Amino acid sequence: MFAKLWTQIDGKAGAIISVPWPGKQAREQGRLRAILIAADAFDVPQEVEDYLSGGNLGCACDAPPNNLEQRAFVVMCALDSVAMDIHPSMPTRAGGRAIVLSPLLARMKQVRTANGVYGEHSGRRTIPKGRLSKQRGDPEVDWASGANLETQFEYLTVLQPATAHYSIQIEVVPPRLSPLSEPPKIVGLAPIAEDADDLNFTTQKRGGRPYLDAHPRDVALLQKRLIDSVVTLLDRGADLIVLPELVVPQETADALAAALQARPAPRPDAMIVCGSGLTTLAGATGLRFNEAVVLNGHGLELFRQRKIHPFNMGDQRMRECGIPFADGFENRPHMEDIEPHTEIKVRDLTGMGRTMVAICEDLEQLSPIGEIVMATRPDWVLTPVLDISQEPGRWTHQRSIELGRKTGSQFVVSCSTSLTVRKSKAATLSELSPGQMGLGLLYAGDSRRVKIVDASEDGSVPRTLVIDWKPDSWPGDNVTSIPKKPKH
Repeated sequence: MFAKLWTQIDGKAGAIISVPWPGKQAREQGRLRAILIAADAFDVPQEVEDYLSGGNLGCACDAPPNNLEQRAFVVMCALDSVAMDIHPSMPTRAGGRAIVLSPLLARMKQVRTANGVYGEHSGRRTIPKGRLSKQRGDPEVDWASGANLETQFEYLTVLQPATAHYSIQIEVVPPRLSPLSEPPKIVGLAPIAEDADDLNFTTQKRGGRPYLDAHPRDVALLQKRLIDSVVTLLDRGADLIVLPELVVPQETADALAAALQARPAPRPDAMIVCGSGLTTLAGATGLRFNEAVVLNGHGLELFRQRKIHPFNMGDQRMRECGIPFADGFENRPHMEDIEPHTEIKVRDLTGMGRTMVAICEDLEQLSPIGEIVMATRPDWVLTPVLDISQEPGRWTHQRSIELGRKTGSQFVVSCSTSLTVRKSKAATLSELSPGQMGLGLLYAGDSRRVKIVDASEDGSVPRTLVIDWKPDSWPGDNVTSIPKKPKH
């Protein structure tokens, strides 16, 4: 019903919200809430249907019978209030006893557990409003400002229909598979592709256009390094591990899962985003996908996300990083040679909250990832990248701030150091100094604080790094401007 009413008044919110009437404080709210709580079936109670049609509710009403849009808004507010008891951020026990839900709420919770959504109407899906963790974030994020329905409700929201180009798959991960019972406290990063030659860059030409591919030069070497790094990070207490882009081909992800499953003392209370890598499965064009596999600490797969937007690497960046050009295209950007994907996965996990993976360029693009972050308000956006050093003011920093300030979401960006080493005209990571590496970025949208992850606390070159998620000790998120280079 919430999605149906949303459809009815979408586009009319300004006229409903801004006129002088009680609105969300309408006197009939209490009566509507009582009817919904007492409902003994999943169907909309007849009294509510009558009220929506202009009928008498048996109490004083502020929304007049002839203003059906206002009445729809009041019912939506009542539904939002009632849905508080089944919002994932709310405790399920009170005084040592489980909260007893009404049949209506019990059915809503059951449907969402199975389907990922409370209900659907004309392609619009009703979901819990993010964030889902107990930390609801800065109250400024949730003030009912503006003339959009998205800002008016606290516990419910509607996911708009997917476009013709992209689809959104939202699922609730079963608690038995969810890796964490509470939000992560320690984040683990590792560059994996550390040195200049750890990644092999190759070019192709098709249809008069140059393409660029990146993959591990020595798969066995990086696979061993990755497994050792993940095990070390788990042993050091990391409960969320995010690895870089294009360092984990499918066979390496499979080997990591097997290694985690074989550990004599597994760490089930952890989640690992295995960076990303090229799949063995070809898309419609015969090209492979750039895909990130997400595992729990037992090595069981939670979900996969394929990259939506190929990156077009500029010729200047290619030159400064010593990446070869395709013959005849020395002054042209080279497009990433992958199959673009069209489906975005949104996963609601117990403890972790609502989680998305946005691979490199996907974070930068407004459509669809930026729009979906704004609509779903995930607790976590996890981003593997292949890039030069992460620094204040760079695109990952600015994009995390832009989205995180508005949603309260938390961002983890994980970068290898291969391109940074190349740009520095060095051969190995050990030749760099602290302050040059920039292998990650953590951003807490709810507290508006950011941490650029570089060398270890003692100044040593990192093979693995664990960072306490304590944003209060991080600097504020002011964006440092990047000086323009003089024109030649």
